[in-house]
Amino acid sequence: VTLESESLAVTNLDDPNGYSVCYSVTSNYVGFVVTALNSCKETSATQLIQSIENALLDMRTLLEQSQSV
Repeated sequence: VTLESESLAVTNLDDPNGYSVCYSVTSNYVGFVVTALNSCKETSATQLIQSIENALLDMRTLLEQSQSV
């Protein structure tokens, strides 16, 4: 979902055992929202958010290193 502002849309979960992820990418901003049901023991929105953040930080590092070459 690409929006003019930094706000993000939130959707309903299709699967009660899964996640819903919405994201928006602009020229200087990447935002995302993760939704999971608290009652589901197999999902952890907190862990998924941390994994997405780590992946984005790794990509930033790679891009910064490629610009310095």
